[in-house]
Amino acid sequence: MAHDYDLEGGAGPGFLVGLLAGAALGAGLGLLFAPKKGRELRGQLADSASSIGRVASDRYHKVAGAVSAIADRGRDVGRDVMARAKGAADRGAVNARHYGREPSHAAAIPSAAAAS
Repeated sequence: MAHDYDLEGGAGPGFLVGLLAGAALGAGLGLLFAPKKGRELRGQLADSASSIGRVASDRYHKVAGAVSAIADRGRDVGRDVMARAKGAADRGAVNARHYGREPSHAAAIPSAAAAS
């Protein structure tokens, strides 16, 4: 399917999560194997974790904002569709009442007894 192909191309959210997780793991391992003092290494690890946390939080808030905007738009479109459908149903009911009252059309409307 076309949609599945788009996600396989690297544009999906799983790619970003994998990229961030790989970067965090690589940075952590690199720091662990680098020749440094314990205090300096722990400080660097804490800074890296904090930086990755900020990036992840920023991405989350951007995505949450985009999803909220899409949901708001969907709700507005849904309300518009419902209003139009109600208007069409109301017009149909008025036309049906008018059509049923005209003597020339009354014979054309099948009765319940004739339908069964």
